[in-house]
Amino acid sequence: MLGRGIGLLTAMLLFAMVSRAAIYQEAFSVSIWIHMMVGGIAISLLFMKFLVAWKQIPFPRWLRPIGFLLLLLLPLTALGKSLPVALAWMEWKPLTPEEILRDPDPSAFDKGCCRCHSRETATEGYGQRPPARWIEIVQPMAWAGGLPRENCRGALASLLIPFPGTLATATTSIAVSDPISHYCVACHSQNRIFQTKRTKDEWRKITARMQKLTRENAAMEPLSDEAISEVISFLEKQENQ
Repeated sequence: MLGRGIGLLTAMLLFAMVSRAAIYQEAFSVSIWIHMMVGGIAISLLFMKFLVAWKQIPFPRWLRPIGFLLLLLLPLTALGKSLPVALAWMEWKPLTPEEILRDPDPSAFDKGCCRCHSRETATEGYGQRPPARWIEIVQPMAWAGGLPRENCRGALASLLIPFPGTLATATTSIAVSDPISHYCVACHSQNRIFQTKRTKDEWRKITARMQKLTRENAAMEPLSDEAISEVISFLEKQENQ
């Protein structure tokens, strides 16, 4: 039962990693590659265990020691992923309102906040909360996501510096100067988009695929047809410059 439970947890973790990679198209770190490799082996062995139980194949003698080895490796790999985050949380020095009102870093906002939230959600409540309240809201998210303290500070600063008061009614300070910044940077870097030369038809196919993905994933803000048209028109202008 213990082996089956660990195998099931491993399968869930592996699925989550692959799903996140498919959505955000992230580059895997070495530790994630190791974890996925161990997870793939564990799932294969778990499948073999069921085949043995169903008497479809004879029980191989080498399966037992490998099973015990996985019982050791899986907790270690899980600890290797969670321990750095836990240590960072323990060593985290709470942000102060003074800190987040200097040296903004808009790229940290794109990479840190828009990785999980749409731009509208990330800036919800803008001009209605004091800096201290923003810190209370954002710091736990930074801990959970393993976001470095300086990145968290820079993201908050880029949001709050122009209008640090509680009664500001102006629009968000995260300027949306083009559709790419508004719709695309939550999942892709601008360098990746602008350095890739494609035809109009190729961009249409790619944006249609992205639109379908956002509509099928409840965690993402669906892209409207108008948004897709804005993105394609902007990319065409960039290509013609």
